[in-house]
Amino acid sequence: MLLALALAALFVASDARAQEAPAGTPGGDANLARVGDEFITQAQYLRELGFKVRQATLRTGKPFQPDARFRKETFEAMVQARILSILARNAHIEVPEENVNEEFARRRALIPTEEAFQDYLKQEGLTKETLLEEIRRRMIVEAYVEDVSKDLKVAPEEIETQYKQWDSRGLTKRKKVTYDIGLILIRPATMDEAGWSSAELIVNDARHRIQEGEKFTEVAKELSSDLSAAERGGIFEETFGAEFLPEINEKITTLDPGTLSEPFKSEVGWHLVQVISRNEPGVIPFDKVAPRLESFLLEQKQTELLRQKVAEAQAYVDIEVFKADNLPEPPPTDLPVQDSQ
Repeated sequence: MLLALALAALFVASDARAQEAPAGTPGGDANLARVGDEFITQAQYLRELGFKVRQATLRTGKPFQPDARFRKETFEAMVQARILSILARNAHIEVPEENVNEEFARRRALIPTEEAFQDYLKQEGLTKETLLEEIRRRMIVEAYVEDVSKDLKVAPEEIETQYKQWDSRGLTKRKKVTYDIGLILIRPATMDEAGWSSAELIVNDARHRIQEGEKFTEVAKELSSDLSAAERGGIFEETFGAEFLPEINEKITTLDPGTLSEPFKSEVGWHLVQVISRNEPGVIPFDKVAPRLESFLLEQKQTELLRQKVAEAQAYVDIEVFKADNLPEPPPTDLPVQDSQ
């Protein structure tokens, strides 16, 4: 959880080191905390919180209201992200500038026009330079995490033990039909006709690439707007279908296994669905669960390792929290949503 939250916080963090403390006290209205020489401003926090709310809304098509606990976890993840950034800097981790520019170009290609791109930067309180810096920071921290956790392993017996634990809790029992699917979401960069048309072009190109032999998972990692799903190649295993928007559920439950859908539109964007398999009720076999268990256990170890490093760093990194209570709520999302009933 620490890893996922902290890296997500870095994804939308602007160049905190470039932020100067506002006039007056360090804990003025603009600042929520200081971690080393980096400030967490209220604007950054609201942008991060809004990003998380939009992602939750995109996944379900229903309004998502962050409670006090969710807001606090978001803030704490931002503090942890700043600490990881400092640790990466102290470890002299670098990434080739070419890689940073390639990632910037990939993101820029998802926005249809230069005017729309400038509107996006203005809306997010960014410039091209600060966007490049946030991409660089995230990639550096990812490289640091990969470096410090490269020797972590999960033994076969650990996977077997975890499977037995899940089995004893009934987590390996499939009580009704489920589906393994791949899902790609292309959200319009802008909600006007140009934005929707650009998103349609992207989803059509994605389908063509998959039909021509590219792996669904690789295309999803590159293009999907649902970032949490994109990290695992857009794959959802053992889903009932009803967790998704009605348009997606209809494709999941009617397409034959192995079929890639035509692009289709919902209120939140354009979609592609690939039904990998239809699973009848019964016990989920060990061989199917084992890769997921290995990833689960490895992430646990990685999270614990990073938690230890963050805790150790807190002993010497100067952290000053100005406002941890009554954290502000995000503004209403501009995404259209399904009726919550």
